[in-house]
Amino acid sequence: MCDEEDSRFQAMSGKPYRLQINGSDDYSPDRRFVRFRTINVAIRLKQGFPALLDVSCGNWLFAVGNLKQNLPTFDIPDSRWVRGTTAIRLEEQLRLIHEFVLNLEDAGWQLEPAPLVPLDLESPKIETGSGVRRYDPSLVSRFAATPLWQPAVRLGILVLDNPSTGADVANRLAQAWQRMFRWTPVVTAQLKEPLPELHAATLVVIPDQVDLAQRPDLRELLHIWEMEGRIFKLARRSTTTKPYPLNNLCFDLSLIAGSLAWRPVEEAVPAVSVDAGHDTVQRRSRWASARINGDLQLSSLRAIDTELAEHLPSQVVSAFWPTDANSMVVRDGRLARERQALDSRALAEGRLLWEVKKSPTALLFRGEMQTPKSAQFPDAVIDPHGEVLLQTLTQGDGDCIHPVRIALSGNSATIQHCLPALLTHCAAPMLSMYQQSRLPGPVYWADLASKLDRAGWSQVIGRGCGLADVIPR
Repeated sequence: MCDEEDSRFQAMSGKPYRLQINGSDDYSPDRRFVRFRTINVAIRLKQGFPALLDVSCGNWLFAVGNLKQNLPTFDIPDSRWVRGTTAIRLEEQLRLIHEFVLNLEDAGWQLEPAPLVPLDLESPKIETGSGVRRYDPSLVSRFAATPLWQPAVRLGILVLDNPSTGADVANRLAQAWQRMFRWTPVVTAQLKEPLPELHAATLVVIPDQVDLAQRPDLRELLHIWEMEGRIFKLARRSTTTKPYPLNNLCFDLSLIAGSLAWRPVEEAVPAVSVDAGHDTVQRRSRWASARINGDLQLSSLRAIDTELAEHLPSQVVSAFWPTDANSMVVRDGRLARERQALDSRALAEGRLLWEVKKSPTALLFRGEMQTPKSAQFPDAVIDPHGEVLLQTLTQGDGDCIHPVRIALSGNSATIQHCLPALLTHCAAPMLSMYQQSRLPGPVYWADLASKLDRAGWSQVIGRGCGLADVIPR
């Protein structure tokens, strides 16, 4: 296809299942960066079943003058341009996919649409402070404003590197809290260590000019507080000046202080998720597990570091495996090499074992290719390989949101019968009220805890889980 003189596509070096679309370039206003659209393909094989081809569109970002190294979005200073240029509407996705399929057929491929079986799933019912509601990920901020139960939370402000300041942050936090929850908490500023009381939470403010990676003294303080089980949350100083981030801080501070935002009307099946992160430079692996209880609360978060390893060590499996008879296990799709051992153990115990692939290539939409409609939560289909594509977030009018791919093993029950148990965990509270993750709750928290950079550890410490070892020293 790419060798044809008038080809619409260009091969990408080192990316055998990704094609750059010619003529799709879009330059940043300062002409320093360029975005190309790509066609992303995943070939899925399963013995005894037809081969499946998952196709969608993506983006490739470069610095002008260096078109060989793809840039992550956070390396580009113009975040507004990045958000706009990387958004791909559903209609554009399907148009480019259709053109690609026609080119494949012209090149001699024989393709036919895969038969998909739609599932009729209902959003889980949750009990909030304002009554029983159907969970909707787009309404989380409304649910959060009326928690089911909230103690008399006491808040503290601790500014790293300058404990004598913090009065302005305390005022902003108290005002945001009052607007959100309709009552004013006691806020203590100028702390030198997090509050130790029950139902207290401390906002640890990091000045914008402070780089924790260059401050082992501050990381040592965090390590001590985490060892002591103190309840706190990290935030940049600039975050406390913006309305939506400030609301998110109030929401999470309320949760870690012991509030129950909502719970499912029917008690959820507890779930333990296992994930992994790897650092090939430092030759380390981090294995993480998260447990969500029947009320959809995070009840345990653990992490074990080992030397760089390709396989999930048996001692890690033993440490993370649930000890109760009812909990189901959720593993990341990248741990496929451990499938046989984990499947055998789950089957012997009659335990549900889910495989969740966080970033499948496929897209979901309603209707026909010519008249598509956005997928809604919780749309789902079963493909010919017996796996489910589940839309965990409702599609908007802007960028397409991919589903997650789910497979069930370990239990003899059908995936249609068991799927509501996992679907309920999509309603577990997360860090943000406004930008929900696509991942079910236990997968989301295990994914965060497995990250070896500050984006991971700085968001999971302070919750009373004893994760001091994830803080670099």
